[in-house]
Amino acid sequence: MNWGVRLQKFGVIIAYCLPVKLGDFIATILGLLSYYILVRRRSIIKKNLSHIFYNQKLNNRDLKHYCRRTFINYARIMHDFLRLRFIKREFLLDSVQPRGLENLHQALNLGRGCVLLTFHLGSWDYAGSYLAAQGFQMNALVEETSPEMFEFYNRHRSRFGLKPCPLSRAG
Repeated sequence: MNWGVRLQKFGVIIAYCLPVKLGDFIATILGLLSYYILVRRRSIIKKNLSHIFYNQKLNNRDLKHYCRRTFINYARIMHDFLRLRFIKREFLLDSVQPRGLENLHQALNLGRGCVLLTFHLGSWDYAGSYLAAQGFQMNALVEETSPEMFEFYNRHRSRFGLKPCPLSRAG
């Protein structure tokens, strides 16, 4: 079994056993540790951030701050993602405070469907699962990874009705 899959399956067990706030705190600590340990990844993220904030010409201190926050945010997103495996539908629906949902309803009322685009800001898996739990038909383009990891991720994604569509099969 792939070590990444093993580690994430262990993460599901930990996320299941811990209260949400404690799990979120631990994810924050793990994100911060990852910032210091994953030097190559940190370098890539800093470079990406310098492009994003090109007009603001961030100083090194601010760039480090945003980079640390990126690692922490990703760890917290992963915590939310791992929890999708076992949380109740009611919890999912109560945990999201949607804004602009009326725009989605308005677009769908035109009768031609709707394409939602999102950046990797926040947990799109969680957001898509929320919309699927609300009753919207949701299909998501997803990256294909190793078969084991792909199956693991898609089990989480499809729990509330989000239908993963591999990029290789996208039109």
